[in-house]
Amino acid sequence: MTTPLDGLTIEFRSPVTTIQWRNGSKTPLTFEPVWQRRLQAIWTFLTTFVPGPSYIATETGIANAIACAANSGPALADGLTVTIKLANALHAGANTFAYKGGPAIPIKSHFNPANNIATAYVAGSYVTLVYSLGANLWQDCSQ
Repeated sequence: MTTPLDGLTIEFRSPVTTIQWRNGSKTPLTFEPVWQRRLQAIWTFLTTFVPGPSYIATETGIANAIACAANSGPALADGLTVTIKLANALHAGANTFAYKGGPAIPIKSHFNPANNIATAYVAGSYVTLVYSLGANLWQDCSQ
């Protein structure tokens, strides 16, 4: 899964905390020990409990029935979040998303998962979906 934190590392060695950026450059920062512990706790929380969305750059399928390739992301799991650049339109009403070559699963509103999405998306726009295992549906979080 790709997250906003991928490729970014932080090394905590009192009193210096070193941030290593995606491009390989490093930034040393000096903190008082209490602040370093707080930063380390926040970093642990972010990297453990707040995964970012997977980005699917190549959507396939047809209008109202979008799909992505079998090797395009992590395993389907409750809470999986994907941001998709649409190659096909999603219309207001019934839509599906076939993730990683799997079955077509309904896309529903995050306001009320019993409802279809209320606003259309044009090809070339982005949509963020979250998978709900218990309901076996994708919730549209972009509207």
